Amino acid sequence: RHALAAHAGGISAALSEIVSTGFMQETSGPIIEKEMRQHWPFYVASQCLTTAGLWTYSAIETTTPLNVETLRHARGGLDWWFPGKTLMLINHECEDFRHEAWRNLTYQFTHGDMSHIFTNICMVLFLGIPLEGFHGHWRLIAVFNLGVIGGACLHVLCNPHLYPLLGMSAGCYALLAMHLSDLLVNWRQTRFRWLKCLLLLALVLPDLIHASFDSSLQPRTTGHFAHAGGCISGMLTGILLGKDIKANDYKTTIRAVAVTLSFCLIAFYAWWVEKWPPRAIWDTLPFCWIHQVKNETVFGNKNWNCLTCKDKACAQAWKSTQQHIARVAIHFCVDLDA
Repeated sequence: RHALAAHAGGISAALSEIVSTGFMQETSGPIIEKEMRQHWPFYVASQCLTTAGLWTYSAIETTTPLNVETLRHARGGLDWWFPGKTLMLINHECEDFRHEAWRNLTYQFTHGDMSHIFTNICMVLFLGIPLEGFHGHWRLIAVFNLGVIGGACLHVLCNPHLYPLLGMSAGCYALLAMHLSDLLVNWRQTRFRWLKCLLLLALVLPDLIHASFDSSLQPRTTGHFAHAGGCISGMLTGILLGKDIKANDYKTTIRAVAVTLSFCLIAFYAWWVEKWPPRAIWDTLPFCWIHQVKNETVFGNKNWNCLTCKDKACAQAWKSTQQHIARVAIHFCVDLDA
């Protein structure tokens, strides 16, 4: 028994040495890990409690019959109180919602099902608590919500005709990117920098694999572009707003690049979204309405044919004159330019 205990103690000591030598790096100046307890995670707690409370109450109210299985698939959140007013979209049946700017933020408070909100809350807790402890409440509030806005913007640029965007995933990915910006700005002050890199890679890798298998880049449930937009926003705002505990000249250059990129991205988005009807950045055909029509006289075949319109008058003309007409998801209509 004593020999077994000694052997176990030897293994433990060896593992500690491996961790110390493999992941604990030399630092210069103040150490980030020692400054992560300066602030209590009030914003992280309030964000998680708010989204969980909104989803739980509305899901219970709308689920019939009420049991664990039906709750697992229940959509809920702020949109239950304000139906159709809070999700992120700029167009529906040629109705223009671009002026409803609040949608860029409010969509984060509605989630598609239990796994959606559970995953997001876990990410906010895991990523947000150390960030808020180090950077403070206001920096985290700014980065998280600018990430939510950044996710909405990239979704509009790349998928303006798809489903309304919902959930706070873009904010979660902004927190992940803020950890990366921390490494960039405070690399020599981070003791476990390589371990942190591995953990962040483990978090983002499943989403990258999922996105890589989505060859159409038009997912039906997961907002990959919103995730990417949150990452881009979180990286830039993290560089600009994050705490720098040891000043260096090269960091001024990094911030100048971040300011320039931020300005260019904002200007491009404002210029692009001002156009109507909307179109994705890689498409050549702008439209605000898409349906399928079956009419052998008009199309010369007995198939369902995809049809797009650029204004309400065109859409109304087709709806009022066709007997066989139905809504269709855009991914079912390939080669619309033809």
